Amino acid sequence: MGYLIILRGPPGSGKTTISRCLKNLLGDDKTYVLNLDDIATFEDNLKEALDRNYQYVIGEMNYGNSHSEEPEGWIRNFKMKGSTILSVILHSSFNYCFEKTKNRSTNPLSEDEMRFEYDKFYHSLLTIFAYKAKIKEICIDCEHKQTTQIAKEIVEAIHELKSISSPQRYSNIELESLRVRINLYKQIKEQLLSQMKLYHTQRKAELVKLISESI
Repeated sequence: MGYLIILRGPPGSGKTTISRCLKNLLGDDKTYVLNLDDIATFEDNLKEALDRNYQYVIGEMNYGNSHSEEPEGWIRNFKMKGSTILSVILHSSFNYCFEKTKNRSTNPLSEDEMRFEYDKFYHSLLTIFAYKAKIKEICIDCEHKQTTQIAKEIVEAIHELKSISSPQRYSNIELESLRVRINLYKQIKEQLLSQMKLYHTQRKAELVKLISESI
């Protein structure tokens, strides 16, 4: 029995930084970091995580391909070992994520590339993973918190998820997560409405131009 913590979010949301902090908090020798976006080495890394019986496995995932969209298979390995599993969405604004990625030394992203990745995560991948994996998922607003604070909240959540002696406290964590999700869905709705409005304005301009040219 152990713990599987899956950190989810677009590039720049802090997955790698927070996983390092978690590893320090939980114990380097007890913890294994599993990159769920590295498709080529995933099977070997998953086997190592399972065979060596780490107490904590921390997964980092943005897109993950089938690891996001069809997670039942690899998640089942941890369920069969009796692991306590928690998925954590690390939420931050587009501007925050872009600032983190545009100047990084490896794989920097342009604004258009970041927008594509950000929208893909929030519009396509946000809800599908936990639903299909049938696991608990919380959402943490990371933008105005220190990395250590975020890591401690995750550790608290994963331990309280396992504990049956503190249901009320975990309920508070879920309520905070729900508040973040509601605000997030409102932002997504506003963004989609804005995009639709822009599209219709552009289409109207194109039609007006087409009509004027045909007269």
